[in-house]
Amino acid sequence: FFFTASPPPPPAMSSQPPTSPLALADSLYVDEDYLGAIAEYTSALTSSADLDRFRAYSHRSAAHAHLPDWSSSLSDAETALSLISVPDGTVSIGALREGEEALVNLRAGVAAFRMRQFDLAL
Repeated sequence: FFFTASPPPPPAMSSQPPTSPLALADSLYVDEDYLGAIAEYTSALTSSADLDRFRAYSHRSAAHAHLPDWSSSLSDAETALSLISVPDGTVSIGALREGEEALVNLRAGVAAFRMRQFDLAL
């Protein structure tokens, strides 16, 4: 059962230049420096591009899960989802990679489950 396994899988690596905060954060995440990754994902939130902010929140959610800080993981996953959702239920960012929205939903569900907020985990 996937909820009892280890925290969610690592984020997809950034397509940003290697010096961008998002790319640096992804590198720190892969190196298992989750606190450093969280700091860099937070820096990446200053980006004006919705897609970059979506990925920063999404990836920071995964890093929080490794600490484990389930409350922050859930909050970041919900914020990422709010950036791509529009009132009619469609996705507003067309450049999402296949499965990217589903992965953020998984992160939110795992965090909610771990916090025993079963109504949110569905």
